[in-house]
Amino acid sequence: MQSLQEQRRLVSERRQADFEAYQQWEYQRRRYDEITDVAERVRAPISPTQEFMMTANGLVSERGEPLRHVLEDGLADARRMAAINPDWQVEVSRREIDMDEYNALEDLAVKGGAMVSYWLIPDAVREGNSSLPGYNRERLKMFTRIAVATPTGVAIKYSSYDGSYGPGVQAMDEALGFTFDPNRTSEEIAAERRHMPESVESVHEIDEKLRVAYDGALVRDFGGEWYGGRPPLPIKDVVGFISSQTKLLGEHMSILSKIFAETLDPYERNRRMEPHRYNLAAAMDDLVHGKQVASLVEAGDGARSEGRDLDGDCPTGDRTTEQQLESVGFKTANRFTIWGSGECVACLRDTLVAVNKCNMCQNCEDTHNLLGNTGLDVVMTEARNRRAAEKAKKAKIGAFAAKKR
Repeated sequence: MQSLQEQRRLVSERRQADFEAYQQWEYQRRRYDEITDVAERVRAPISPTQEFMMTANGLVSERGEPLRHVLEDGLADARRMAAINPDWQVEVSRREIDMDEYNALEDLAVKGGAMVSYWLIPDAVREGNSSLPGYNRERLKMFTRIAVATPTGVAIKYSSYDGSYGPGVQAMDEALGFTFDPNRTSEEIAAERRHMPESVESVHEIDEKLRVAYDGALVRDFGGEWYGGRPPLPIKDVVGFISSQTKLLGEHMSILSKIFAETLDPYERNRRMEPHRYNLAAAMDDLVHGKQVASLVEAGDGARSEGRDLDGDCPTGDRTTEQQLESVGFKTANRFTIWGSGECVACLRDTLVAVNKCNMCQNCEDTHNLLGNTGLDVVMTEARNRRAAEKAKKAKIGAFAAKKR
């Protein structure tokens, strides 16, 4: 007969085994979630949809903030940059077209119907005459912006396509009943909008019609299969490939585990994980296309400099007005050139300092550029620890002074 002590030992061992089994199950579940998230980012062109409400102040974001002011700030920012770097004149032209399109969107919200515009990669970038960052020179990405009036405002869908293939865009126009002139510049094409006042198609139906037309032109001219201007990658194959990259996945899961241990807030977890998920997607995208990957941070930085679309959807209610506009192709103020006064979200200084559009001070922004997101996490943790230690020291001194009195 087992002693009471032996019974307790066996119960304790079973509980420990159950706990470890649960931990392993939870780890594998999170790992699979991360793999499928990255697989979706890598395999298909990005295609988000946003809805904006029409008010007396024009269209507003889900936060209730007017869009016009954000776009005007973006245009003013590009003009300031162009005074320093002539390459930015391309951005000035594009943001002026953005403003014109915004005005057309307000009219659309009132009058009804649908509107489509095509944004090919700038000619200056395609021809190698511009060093402007943020454009994918390898894949020559373009996008369509489709807007359909809703009972409360407009729904806008953005879809990216590889190649900026002229005959493909011509096929899109023909699918909508328009005539395409291939002799125009990329900015002239962007400035010409296709208005369909009597359209009853949803934004998704129009989007699918355009995709089928673009890919159909590629099949006709080059053969094979295409999706958004890219050879389609079966999701099963991509999941298997990503699962085999154990070293990179292990590095990513280590970061995720630390963030999960530091906060229980799901929104905060998603916010902090998003740059790391982008890094992992960039690394996998590089490997899928035969490139070497030195580290997750390096792959992510390279993808960002190329303007690669690998972002996931931001959680509803957790997006800034700038993020909502950028997700459908509009350009807002350059996040690292407009500075104001506030508390840095990275080092959490008590005093107000000069911060950028992301509420980050210059020192932390420089650290981010040098070390990447993982390095910045270390700096943020150290800064917060110092801040907590300083507060504890002040409290101890205050308590000692009060005791002496």
